[in-house]
Amino acid sequence: MKQKILCTGTLIVDIINDPVAKALGPNQGVSTSIGVYAGGNAFNVSADLVRLGIPAEDVTCLGACGEDFFGDIFFNELGKMGINAEIYRAPGVNTAKIFMLKVEGEEPRYYLDEGANAQLNIEFITRSMKKSRPVIFYSGESGHLTLIMGNFKKLVQSAKQTGCLTIVDTVIPPQGNWNFLYQAAPFIDFLKCNQYEAQSITGKSDMKAALAALEKLGIPLTVVSLAKNGLLFSYNNLCYKVPPFKVRNIDSAGAGDAFNAGIIIKLAQWQGGSLQEQLKDSEARFFDTILFAAASGAKAVTARGCLAGVERSAVLKLLGEQAEKVMAGIESF
Repeated sequence: MKQKILCTGTLIVDIINDPVAKALGPNQGVSTSIGVYAGGNAFNVSADLVRLGIPAEDVTCLGACGEDFFGDIFFNELGKMGINAEIYRAPGVNTAKIFMLKVEGEEPRYYLDEGANAQLNIEFITRSMKKSRPVIFYSGESGHLTLIMGNFKKLVQSAKQTGCLTIVDTVIPPQGNWNFLYQAAPFIDFLKCNQYEAQSITGKSDMKAALAALEKLGIPLTVVSLAKNGLLFSYNNLCYKVPPFKVRNIDSAGAGDAFNAGIIIKLAQWQGGSLQEQLKDSEARFFDTILFAAASGAKAVTARGCLAGVERSAVLKLLGEQAEKVMAGIESF
């Protein structure tokens, strides 16, 4: 049975330098390698799905870009992979770009041009949804998409009405206004956020209380990323802490997108229309899903750029080497 997947969210060109020894002052320069990559969560998750084994023709990448050279990059890259492209080319607007400035021993500095992402609207998405009839609907970075936030409930509800499993990854919106998420929560099957976002959404610093609050909103499965310290998740009123896979961290960009792709891969393997039917309250199936996703995210950080480290064979090798140890370290709390 084919499991068509629609990935929506941002399209961003990532411009990333190799770390330099120190931050520069006025009128100073330095020679370094700089990479330019197609990115943004809609692109990354779509590409990761293919790299992890989903047939490219079953994946649709949906977003917005400008009518410029950088916008052409997405059509070229998606075309090479055979992924369906549903991209709105906004006239008179630049394609979104982010420059990640890296200095050795310091956290990266980010310079973002939001560009055409602000032009993405739900009418464009729902038309594509009706055309592609996906089984799984993924929405990324919903807190930063201006035209999506005002109608987010309608968007996710429409996905549920067409029979989709709904997967949402979010970021803290301007002024921390989470009303769009509260309203959409009953139609969200899976939510991924980090601990700061979970605290912002719920107003609770204790993560067990935050996870309980998210489930009370109507979200049955939530994963909270702890970055290098692993993750937390809750399902059916049970909370777990999962230790991290041990890998060499070269570049953490794209780890969350690879994790989400791993979740989607596993859900696409199971039969059943609802999340409960997919997981069948099976602990083995449940932890298999979480561990595959966590290993996919871990492999993403082992190479520069969002995609280079994500390969199905590499993820399966990491699982073979470390899954038993990670599984033994899972704790309920």
